[in-house]
Amino acid sequence: MALTTRARPGQAGNMRNQPCVIEMAGGLAVGSGEVVGVCGPDARATLEAVCGERAGAPGTVLVAGADPYRERSRVLVGTLWADGGLYGELSLREVTGAWTRWSGRPFGPAARTALAALEGRSGVPYERLTQGERKLFDLALALLAEPDALVVDEPVTGLDGTEAAAVWAVLRALDLPVLVASRHPLGVMEADRIARSAWFPLAA
Repeated sequence: MALTTRARPGQAGNMRNQPCVIEMAGGLAVGSGEVVGVCGPDARATLEAVCGERAGAPGTVLVAGADPYRERSRVLVGTLWADGGLYGELSLREVTGAWTRWSGRPFGPAARTALAALEGRSGVPYERLTQGERKLFDLALALLAEPDALVVDEPVTGLDGTEAAAVWAVLRALDLPVLVASRHPLGVMEADRIARSAWFPLAA
């Protein structure tokens, strides 16, 4: 079943003063400020469809009323994959400083939320951070461009209880739709809601 689009004529991107919603065929919807989990063997494929890396049949996935695969200029979805980044000796301060100089923009509220979780550790090289700190580092970078929505693959896999709690705290504090995925239900147990991985008809 295709979804009915709520796109606004002539709009070149999501209007940030209007709440963003992720909508998927089958009735699954994720609103701003909500963290929804999907689990199952095809969980990552669900994220790929939402962030525009996988094409589904037209209308089966919408983010802020736009098809993330066919209308990429109209919507931006932040992504954090399970394998994370490879920043070696670079610190968070160095990476974010380079981004600020390149973009000419200050950090938005979502990025500031994630960066605050690493207060006091921004000068430590990536490879010297703990597994949980690396996850927060990667999460902060995924939010720098102020995306309309965020997808996170295996948000707490491999983390201890304290590290996992810190990641969930940041995700819950974000004022945008967050879709998290794991192959196992335990990986998304702290989400506001949990659904089975969606199935999307492939594009013809």
